[in-house]
Amino acid sequence: MGKLILRDEELASYPDVAEATHPTSEIAAGSWKALKPVLNEKLAPCTLHCPLMIKIPHVLDKLSSGQVEAAARIMFVDNPFAELTGRLCPAPCESVCNRGHLDDTIAIKELERFLGDKVLELKEKQKPLKPTGKKVAIIGSGPAGMMASYLLASRGHKVTIFERKGYLGGSLRSLVPHFKLSRDILDKNFEILGNLGVEFKVNSEVSPDDLEELSSQFDALLILVGQTSQEELEIEGKELTVNGLNLLEKLLNSEYSEMVKEYSGRRVLIFGEVGTSIDLARTLVRLNAFPLLIIKESIETITPSLKRELLKAKEEGVEIQGLSSVSKVTKRDDNKLEVLLSGVRAIESYRGVNVHYLPISEGTQKVVADIVAYIPTRKLASEWIQKLNIDPDKLLKSMSFRVKDNIFIGGSALLGPTFISESLAQGKAVANEVLSFLAGRAYKPPQTIKPVVTYENIVKYYFEEAPRMEYKIRPAKERVRDFNEEYLPYELEEVMREAERCFSCGHCNSCGNCWIFCPDNAIQWVGAPKFIYDACKGCGICAAECPRNVIDMVPV
Repeated sequence: MGKLILRDEELASYPDVAEATHPTSEIAAGSWKALKPVLNEKLAPCTLHCPLMIKIPHVLDKLSSGQVEAAARIMFVDNPFAELTGRLCPAPCESVCNRGHLDDTIAIKELERFLGDKVLELKEKQKPLKPTGKKVAIIGSGPAGMMASYLLASRGHKVTIFERKGYLGGSLRSLVPHFKLSRDILDKNFEILGNLGVEFKVNSEVSPDDLEELSSQFDALLILVGQTSQEELEIEGKELTVNGLNLLEKLLNSEYSEMVKEYSGRRVLIFGEVGTSIDLARTLVRLNAFPLLIIKESIETITPSLKRELLKAKEEGVEIQGLSSVSKVTKRDDNKLEVLLSGVRAIESYRGVNVHYLPISEGTQKVVADIVAYIPTRKLASEWIQKLNIDPDKLLKSMSFRVKDNIFIGGSALLGPTFISESLAQGKAVANEVLSFLAGRAYKPPQTIKPVVTYENIVKYYFEEAPRMEYKIRPAKERVRDFNEEYLPYELEEVMREAERCFSCGHCNSCGNCWIFCPDNAIQWVGAPKFIYDACKGCGICAAECPRNVIDMVPV
């Protein structure tokens, strides 16, 4: 075919740029395409790594425009205990936040804490459905038991919680200091459960041998105990140490004046599991004691949430020595305890505060203390597993928690020690299976099949660098004087600004980019893009310019 040649006078009648003489919807150019755009929402890494699978981008989308109640309602569906997780969760979601590759991760935990009060308010307004006549027994009143009892009671089932201790809340009450979780919040949760018809039986220990009889009295029985076994301390002089878990529980559930009288001025050396060791040290500071915290770990290997806790402890006056081990404890003639540590250390600074030590030579160091407290590592208790003759790994892999007839198991009884979001997620998963069981339906475990958005999928040039929201906490000199909550409230403007930093990975937040860039006017805007396929030529510009990887091009 010959080349088309146009003379100058012919070119003069053509426009400077190509332009259609009719709307593309009339031309029906869509018949030309081999690919078409589809809206395909995906999983954000934060959601995938959240045990409760909270739709974090959806929550922050609403929060960024100041729609606090709308954001709280989305949160409420996946996590009706945001007032707890916003204070206590170690935030695994933040460690995988794509925003961290640009400047700094989103302060998801702090935004969740902001929404916690509104979520608590929504939960307080919750009314149970019509009574079903079904009775459910739950063993354990910790986070897993709280979640399961809330979900089951709100559906109209009669729930009875059996708690072996004299108080409700499990580890939330026995091991979480008041300055991290106000007892008013904990009490309010059990008041809400009581209003839903939940019956509480404290000082009621249920052993594996009681299961048969108890299960015959209820339509379903849930084993959600928090008790786990503890590793034995294997050092010379271990009989001179005290169990730090028992000590912390005693301090948190006794009269303040009595504890001050007993521990004021005393030097307490603490070692063992890091997180609870920090909590014990910070509690003792508030009782006018002088805690010395010994940790094996380097600060570089500790999670961001623990780094923050270490920094707070140091600000409050806790003496911290890292990369050290306790090898021997002996009693001196003056009744003091002498502790032999491995290695001599030199101070290293973290964010301007002396936090821990690095080895400068091999050797040993002796420290004198009044009390030596060991925080044992907790592990999976075997009594329930043995009685029910189950394989925890196999049960978890099957995603079914029913072990026998109407008996279900979850939480620490199945997983061993967990952090709060994992415990709540276990309670939620077990409760959902029990709901199906009581309704006579086959249980279908939830499936996660959506693709996950990576940083490479984000169109970076639509996002400017912006500083992360500042963590708000009372000054150290104030918070060590009492056991009141250490957190300071955030202003709406602060959380809106932080929520706006979110990439909204995999979630369409109606930015309108696709509509703006479509060259064929093939997108109708109805709060979200609606593709007019008759007009779409399949050029893919909308997908290429979607900042959040929500639009895919698929074969026609």
